[in-house]
Amino acid sequence: MKRNFVAAVAAAIVLAVFSAVAGVSAYPAYAAAKVVTIKLGTVGPEEGTDIATATREFINGVEADSNGEIKFDYYPNGALGGDLDMAEMCAQGTLQMCQPAFGVMATYNPKFGVVEMPFLFDSPDGVIKALAGDFGEEVKKLYKGTGFMSLGLSYGGGRGMTNSKRPISGPGDLQGLKMRVMESPTYIEMFKLFGANPTPLSFSELFTALQNGTVDGQDNDPSLTYVAQFYEVQKFFTATDHVYAVNSTVINEDFWNGLSDQHKKIILDNSQKYLVDRLNELCKGSGEDYVKKLEEKGMQITKLTDEGRAKFRESVAPLYESQKGKFGDLVELARKDGGK
Repeated sequence: MKRNFVAAVAAAIVLAVFSAVAGVSAYPAYAAAKVVTIKLGTVGPEEGTDIATATREFINGVEADSNGEIKFDYYPNGALGGDLDMAEMCAQGTLQMCQPAFGVMATYNPKFGVVEMPFLFDSPDGVIKALAGDFGEEVKKLYKGTGFMSLGLSYGGGRGMTNSKRPISGPGDLQGLKMRVMESPTYIEMFKLFGANPTPLSFSELFTALQNGTVDGQDNDPSLTYVAQFYEVQKFFTATDHVYAVNSTVINEDFWNGLSDQHKKIILDNSQKYLVDRLNELCKGSGEDYVKKLEEKGMQITKLTDEGRAKFRESVAPLYESQKGKFGDLVELARKDGGK
């Protein structure tokens, strides 16, 4: 028995050495698997937002087109932790798929921060054009070496600001406000330049922090602001559109490489159909509707004047100057492709 054990250990060592030399991934291959299970985690709610709708349609589409050969275990509502937690799990392979914010992805490659630069785009159509062009292709290349692969980039809505203290019509109104921001160097610097006191915080902790006054306000698109019921603990909403968000769903690269070509095609076809095209359509059409819903819930709505927007834009000019070396040509490419 001892001899068999020694032989088994020796064989395992030989296989490990061979795999390392041959460049074979240690991640299990799924090409021959009868049923493949994909764990998908997100901080967002299970329903009610545009990305939740598109994600459910994507899951249903993949499961149907694969005749049940691909199954999903879906974990919404931050059930597996915050964006950073799930990104780390996905990079390590304990979670196969997630939808991390670009602020989190900037910890893997600082150039991801370009997507969150304020006032980079002038309109939703500009975002969609840029993501479908050379800019989008360059952003996808940034995933190389991170352990992730992008399944598509889409427009994610214009971000607005809420708070419990006062209306915001220009950067001067943010002075002294404790604003929750994503755990992103770009966002932290942006809100400092706006005049606020930025407080990095996981989304899963945000409602409680707003409720107990740990922070005064936050920024998110109106659909998530509504579905997360922030109107219960926030009085004021301003449609600043200071950042046009970009949605991204990523998959663990080793897991992806182990899938059959047929399964890869099914996933890519459905991601283009639902996580790109469908999500672009949903997000373009829903912004104003959710602002009205927030107003119906009692929030005081402010829409920026041209002068207010210009002041916001001017206040963050130093951010572009300080980040110039980090992003290379990506800013110019985004503006060229986006028609700015």
